[in-house]
Amino acid sequence: MNSDIKSFTFEGSKVLIVDDYVENLKVLGTYLLQKAIQVTPATSGKQAILLAQSKPFDLILLDIQMPEIDGYEVCEILKNDERTKDIPVIFLSARSESQDIVKGFNVGAVDYITKPFNSEEILSRIKNQLILKNALDIINEQNLRLTELNATKDKFFSLIAHDLRNPISSFRDSTAFLSKNYSELSEEEKLELIHSTNQSAEVVFSLLNDLLDWSRSQRGLISFNQAETDLYMLAENVISTLKGNAQKKNIRLENKIPPNTTAFIDVSMILTVLRNLLSNAIKFTPNGGKCYFDFELFPEENIVKILVVDNGIGIKLERIDALFKTDKSFTTPGTNNELGTGLGLILCKEFIDRHNGNIWVESELGKGSKFIFTVPLSAE
Repeated sequence: MNSDIKSFTFEGSKVLIVDDYVENLKVLGTYLLQKAIQVTPATSGKQAILLAQSKPFDLILLDIQMPEIDGYEVCEILKNDERTKDIPVIFLSARSESQDIVKGFNVGAVDYITKPFNSEEILSRIKNQLILKNALDIINEQNLRLTELNATKDKFFSLIAHDLRNPISSFRDSTAFLSKNYSELSEEEKLELIHSTNQSAEVVFSLLNDLLDWSRSQRGLISFNQAETDLYMLAENVISTLKGNAQKKNIRLENKIPPNTTAFIDVSMILTVLRNLLSNAIKFTPNGGKCYFDFELFPEENIVKILVVDNGIGIKLERIDALFKTDKSFTTPGTNNELGTGLGLILCKEFIDRHNGNIWVESELGKGSKFIFTVPLSAE
């Protein structure tokens, strides 16, 4: 708090002054304007309420003796309104009796200054309340963020539990059946069960890898190192890695990004994004289909748009918005009943966000999908 007080500046602070005596508004308003405070005057209680409800203020300086609605009533109305209840109110009044001061605090004021007041004193009290208001705003913002993070965490772990259940259940059932009936099964049946078990294990392994990466990213444990990188070579690397998956379904992979097309990226993160997106494209493309990388340059915006395109089964419109959210959970088997988790797409969004980019989907049922993301062209 001491460092906050020392570094505090009035500049940009928004203060509403309420007094039916115009000369008081001019004197106090002029003084505060000289301190770089943004001042808004109001000459009545009704006007003050309307202004406070429609504009953001950091502090209200409120006279008590006013016609129609006095300062006490104005304060009570403001404190009972969700829009204005957190704005601190300081009473400025010629009333100096203890019962008047106590009433001021009882209706919600944070301070009470009697007229005539000393300019330096009122400035000091305003400063203290603005510092407290700023600290309260930070705390409220952090509490809101913490609440959102806890809700996301709960939904995320619900998603993980949901996605782990199917492959682990399949793994358990396959191994139990194989154990009990091994001698009675043909070699073909044994191989089929072993293949099914291996497929379940691969899904669990992939999910755990993605989960570890996501967890490390959330805790800031993944280093972020951007460098000028050849996107063509990156795409070729991913195609080489996933060529075996594509060959099993006779899917043609193509790289339409020309050599020496560069971007300013973290190589490890974008490799993960490209692998996830191409792996999904292969998964949801039927036998004999096609998947490819493409790009568009936007030099004036300093971005490159990278596309991962397939002619697969497409995605229902109502599911597209949920693809990158932790609070949504659905799984769709691939065209050869390949299993997946959806966590990879959430990780992709995390990594593209780190690049200040965007990621989205364009899709049409029965015709295919385009997963598109943007990254910087250069460091500028």
